[in-house]
Amino acid sequence: MKHQILENFEEKFYFKTSHLFWHLLSGLGGLALLAGALIFLWGLTPSMKPEVKKPAYPAPIQVSAGEIKQQITPATRSSEITAQATNYSISAKREEQLSAAAPADSTMRAYMASYDSLKILLPPAKFRWQTVGHWEQTWWERKWVVDVYGIDDRLQSAYEKANAKNPIAAKQLLDVYLGLLALFPVDQRMTVLRAAIDFSRDDVATSAHHVSLLRAAAANFSTNNADFVETFSTFGKKNPRDGRRFIEHANAVLPKFDSLARPATLKTLTNSYYNYFNDISKQEEATNLFVGMLNEFEPAQQAKVLAEYYELYRDRNYAREQEITGIEAQYQNELNEAEAAVAAKQAKKAAWRALGWKIAAGSFVTVAFLALFLVLLSIQRNIKMMREVAMANK
Repeated sequence: MKHQILENFEEKFYFKTSHLFWHLLSGLGGLALLAGALIFLWGLTPSMKPEVKKPAYPAPIQVSAGEIKQQITPATRSSEITAQATNYSISAKREEQLSAAAPADSTMRAYMASYDSLKILLPPAKFRWQTVGHWEQTWWERKWVVDVYGIDDRLQSAYEKANAKNPIAAKQLLDVYLGLLALFPVDQRMTVLRAAIDFSRDDVATSAHHVSLLRAAAANFSTNNADFVETFSTFGKKNPRDGRRFIEHANAVLPKFDSLARPATLKTLTNSYYNYFNDISKQEEATNLFVGMLNEFEPAQQAKVLAEYYELYRDRNYAREQEITGIEAQYQNELNEAEAAVAAKQAKKAAWRALGWKIAAGSFVTVAFLALFLVLLSIQRNIKMMREVAMANK
């Protein structure tokens, strides 16, 4: 009788209570699993970078034409400056390399046609095509010393710098040189070729663009003197950041000056870049303000006026440059703070991702473990039902 009472108590209280309890825990585990998954997914979302707007620069303080006139004295018309240039060809060794690498005889013939055209522009009777040197004996070695580099070796150097490793690429580069050399008289062509080769670099496309800038500059000068080509080439070689843009700016500005003043103006542009700006964007800004008042000065004075203007502009805008420097520093600090804020958000989300993963994993294990108890309770209910059916059949 006592045993029967305990069984009834277990069935009506213990089992029902534990069934409710384990279901409640399983439900909480499922909610925790969902919450962990949501936290993990939120941790995967990208962190937005705070927007940082760059403040506007203060307007430049202009220099009037009257102020410039006070600084200058009458000057004689400047004489035209011209430039000299040189040209180079391919060595016999390079010829063999190109011939071996040639995909077809037609490409090599096309290259040789351009090569022969170069020999017409630079006749071997007037220009040295082969390198000349001599042997020197020192205390410890005997070495070859080059006296004069020939055009062939100069061309080989150009091909190597421009990565022209096959006849097609070599012909493309050579044709660009031919187009530039043809603008100059024969006595200037060697200087022009040497300048073009010095300004060649990286690849054929870049080298061709550089030479095209030199060719465009020829419209602003007399081709009887190739000094301007050498000036541009040297500047571009020394200033890879601003070289091309400087030549483009000069090609756009120089036509507004008198033709006789352009050589001196180019010298002023070059020297002023180093003395006052060291940044082509700043020089462009200053020059564009000057061009509007250019007609107020005599052609013979234009180059000198530009030099005086740059000096006045630098002095007048010194405080502005300091303010711009402060703006740049503040802007960079704000960018650094924005980067730090993004990094902090990403670190925080990484921590939440780890927490969400742990919660989801722990909840999954918990629910799986609680399911075992629910299975036991289900077995108990089935046994009770079978016992009741058996008793009813007796």
